[in-house]
Amino acid sequence: MPVTRSNRVSAACRASIFPQPKVIAESRFFASRTDYSALDHSTATHPASSLKSVEEVARAKLLSVTQNARLCAEHVQLMDTSPGYCSYFLAYLDRHQRLLDAKPALIQEHFADDVWRMLVAVTLLNKTTGKKALPVFWMLMDKWPTAEAMADANLDELIDSIATLGLQNTRAKRLHAMSGDYVRNPPDCLRPIVYHACKSKYFPGDDWDRVAHKELPAFLFWEQRGSKLITPISHLSGSGQYATDSYRIFCVGGEEWRYVRPKDKELVRYLVRRTYRSKEIARADPGNEQRWRWALEGMQWSSELGADGQANEAYIEALIDDLVSNDPAL
Repeated sequence: MPVTRSNRVSAACRASIFPQPKVIAESRFFASRTDYSALDHSTATHPASSLKSVEEVARAKLLSVTQNARLCAEHVQLMDTSPGYCSYFLAYLDRHQRLLDAKPALIQEHFADDVWRMLVAVTLLNKTTGKKALPVFWMLMDKWPTAEAMADANLDELIDSIATLGLQNTRAKRLHAMSGDYVRNPPDCLRPIVYHACKSKYFPGDDWDRVAHKELPAFLFWEQRGSKLITPISHLSGSGQYATDSYRIFCVGGEEWRYVRPKDKELVRYLVRRTYRSKEIARADPGNEQRWRWALEGMQWSSELGADGQANEAYIEALIDDLVSNDPAL
């Protein structure tokens, strides 16, 4: 399919933000291994070469993904002593690569360094599919490429420009007001300092000098008001939970994404949401939801429980199937 303006975000996202890691055979790989003796490696083949044995292909693959002497030695020992390990190793690499290739392509990630454009995009995407919203987004960026330009835009013209998406009056007023707020008081100048906060995961007590522990979010001085975290974009018009969650996941950087539990289906799919469709998997793990970014960490994740257990093969395969069939950029 040719790369057009409407689908180029998908291509850019897939190719840039998360480059494929050179080393994927890490310690969690060993922790996830199963009973290799149950695998029949005598007749197994791999697409890398039908003329080579599984053992030869596995050793070659091992050297292509890591030069770490300790890891290589551990893998080679398992290849030599555990029946079926070579087949398991190749299956793991194949599954990991397919998981990387199935990465959700969200426009928020494409504009992680341009908060205003990211906020415009999420305003259009709210309750609207990417297939409808993205062409309108690019058209708006052609007409009003900066926050200053959109803040000065004629409101009626802005309404007409997004009429095909529905809710055009509300969206246009929100875009107009948000752009004005952004010009007058951009996010970089707002770093709220905690004077008081409600007890929460990040603020467990009354002694604020002692709350600095490993589970604090990236911005230690964001203010907690009840259940709402006041972030550097919270003062902008229309910055609801979807916008705030997108900002925290894609724009903040560091480990902040680990502390976000979004409700939006595509953000959940990025972290990533998947309700099992397979009856067999559902019986084994009822109601579990799949998460792409956490899956790369080797973990299962849900918006209710957060990181909750190790991701097994069935989990990863179900997640890959869902991501491939539910690309938000399409």
